[in-house]
Amino acid sequence: MYINTLCTNDSYSTSAYIIHPLRTLPPTPPISQVSPQEAASRISATGETYKQEILDDILARDPNAPITIYHIGDTDHPDHWWDLCAGPHVPTTRAIDPKALQLETVAGAYWRGDEKRQQLQRIYGTAWESGAQLQAYLTMKEEAARRYMLWVGWGGVVCVCGCVCMDV
Repeated sequence: MYINTLCTNDSYSTSAYIIHPLRTLPPTPPISQVSPQEAASRISATGETYKQEILDDILARDPNAPITIYHIGDTDHPDHWWDLCAGPHVPTTRAIDPKALQLETVAGAYWRGDEKRQQLQRIYGTAWESGAQLQAYLTMKEEAARRYMLWVGWGGVVCVCGCVCMDV
């Protein structure tokens, strides 16, 4: 169920990979609250050190903090996946309109912004209430990109955003 490495060109197939389960998952709310000990036990069983670090940070801020887990898939299924979460959440993934969801780009990021730590992959996406809202957002982004220009002209004149010109 895990995807190892993505590039921006994979966004269409990755969108399909994410959207498909939205309609096939059970309609029950995929959220449960567990004790810190239960969360630590689950994390230990999976060997996910990042989750353990996040749990430790939550408990350092508030030892009595509620620990919420978000489930993807049937908990008895081998591909079941879960994560720590802070919310807010939709009542069920079926509430997400696949036509209103789009993965935008991918980027490298160091864990917790520390270049001495492992580099991970960050996936950026956007979700809207409707496909029409998504299309309006994408149109706005295209228009902003079209208007933002960095021109290096002959004679050493630099025009940024089509509005500021200076001699260099």
